[in-house]
Amino acid sequence: MFDAKINTDDLKKLQKKFKTLEQFSKKDAVQEMNRAIMHAHRLAVSAAPVAKDYGGTLKQSIKPKALKDGAELVAYAEYAPYVEFGTGSGYVKVNDATNLGIPEKYIKQFKGRGIKEINMAPQPFFYGSVAKAYKNMLMRIEKHLKRIVNE
Repeated sequence: MFDAKINTDDLKKLQKKFKTLEQFSKKDAVQEMNRAIMHAHRLAVSAAPVAKDYGGTLKQSIKPKALKDGAELVAYAEYAPYVEFGTGSGYVKVNDATNLGIPEKYIKQFKGRGIKEINMAPQPFFYGSVAKAYKNMLMRIEKHLKRIVNE
């Protein structure tokens, strides 16, 4: 027969860690998401190209949006996906977007139908920025959770 007993002090420490983790999941998750979106916003705005004739319209169209349970980042300029993915048969490629769960079908719609032969090289500014901010957010959360567990 094998008999194991849990020390009451250890059980109290474990319960305290679970309470802290529960509080993190309720309070800090949304805060971390908002922080990540703001980081992605800064990265995307700094990476967005500026066309000579338009003077920063694309940059100005990139806006964070608060949601009830988090946040999102939107590039409102209609031409933003064409800048991100490029146009024409020689350019549209699957990039960081698929790693974020953006369907390949969505990306390929910007390839065009051969009506006009405009081959604009991709100038990624959006999805790579979101991917980087998301990765940083996960690292911050992981560090925070490790601190909680090791306290």
